[in-house]
Amino acid sequence: MLIRTAAAAGPFNIPLLGSWEFIKLYLCDGDMARMYERLGARYGPVVFLRVAMDTPVVAIRTNETIKASREEASKDLQLGAIGGSYLYRQMSAWHNLGLSFAEGKNWHDNRRFTINTLGKLGFTRRKIEPLVAYECAMTAQKLTEAAGQPVDSHQILPAAALNSILQLLMSRRFELDDHQVLRMRSDSVTLFSIMAKIQTYLDFAPWLNKLAGKDSVSKELDRVMDTFYEFVDQVIAEHEETFNEDEEPRDLLDAYLAARSQGRTDQDLSRANLRVLMKDLIVGGLEGPYTTLSWLLLLLAEHRDVQQRVQDELDAVVGADRTPTIEDQHACPLTLAAIDETLRYATLTPFNRHFAAAGGATLQGYHIPAGSVILVDINSLHHDPDVWGDPDVFRPDRFLGEEGARLRPPGAWLRPEPALLSGGALQSHHAVPVRGGAAAEDDAAPAGRPAAYDRRPRATRSPCNPVRPW
Repeated sequence: MLIRTAAAAGPFNIPLLGSWEFIKLYLCDGDMARMYERLGARYGPVVFLRVAMDTPVVAIRTNETIKASREEASKDLQLGAIGGSYLYRQMSAWHNLGLSFAEGKNWHDNRRFTINTLGKLGFTRRKIEPLVAYECAMTAQKLTEAAGQPVDSHQILPAAALNSILQLLMSRRFELDDHQVLRMRSDSVTLFSIMAKIQTYLDFAPWLNKLAGKDSVSKELDRVMDTFYEFVDQVIAEHEETFNEDEEPRDLLDAYLAARSQGRTDQDLSRANLRVLMKDLIVGGLEGPYTTLSWLLLLLAEHRDVQQRVQDELDAVVGADRTPTIEDQHACPLTLAAIDETLRYATLTPFNRHFAAAGGATLQGYHIPAGSVILVDINSLHHDPDVWGDPDVFRPDRFLGEEGARLRPPGAWLRPEPALLSGGALQSHHAVPVRGGAAAEDDAAPAGRPAAYDRRPRATRSPCNPVRPW
């Protein structure tokens, strides 16, 4: 057996500046997934690069390599630590707070508290179904009120996707056209764009932030997070005024206040930690379901034959007199397959980002330098011809039958919002794409992937072409 101890192959590196491919990526505002696709074809399934100040980056690609790397991962390869990035520390309020960007004990404590509390509050499909059903009804009503005129789905879907989880977190609900939630949605796009940055100059010279102008990435991040903190602080203050420790908690926020009033000392229950935790949960609750819905409507608009089949299935199973329920999912395999195929085809999160431990590691026979940024290329996994056959074709039927059960990832359908909301929207309305500011009525889908998504380096991909349900 050949044992390789050198670093994996990769493109030419310019000392201090990093690999030329990364320089081109940011100069040209390019697509990181396609860059790694190009590099993988040249250098193989494990690609080694360097970014600014010679920080090592290792990209793991293809289905077999990713599976093997998970099996080989040892204690010195800490898949899960996010590292000490300046911006990540800023997003955890500099003190390792919250959930999304915390590490170690505080991350475990916040995660355990959130999961246990939501479980006690009845955060189950049965609990969330009536909340989502109400949002389905409100969405359908908003579309009906348009009386056949185009409706920009970007203006109504964010609140519909967020409201069900928001009621469990803090007993709040937004109207579908509320400007505050639209502002939060816009800022969440900026937040995820910032999350995609592997490093910035602030990691090497944080003092430069004092000299940077108002448009610096750190100050932009402060502005974005202030949008969420403004809302969170308002809700926390309202809960603190109405909280009664002798009553059952109304929501997660109440449960947090109750734990704090009991004087628990086993975890950080400060107000600062609470506001960061709530911010993280709101951003996660908004981005995931909304982005999935947006992509689904876009792809169904571009593939009208699939949309018609989905609507025929909804007509047969649900009809027009009620909203979809969780039980209907089992009788709507094509609708579920369309969502599965959307998640694969669009690959909403192209990369999982991890860090190696201080001592370095060995992976697939390659040496991983200490402090390396490890990128697991999920995009290559979802577009591997050896697995999918025709990965650049939107074909939901691949997820039907026994083969579909094998391909479907474990943990699918943990959250029912995409299925219920999309079913409610498509019961009596059609999705058509917008080109040049007007609704396009042609049924032909463009060759390959639709061009209508944001190709900038981001933690999640979002369609930039609004889909208008009629």
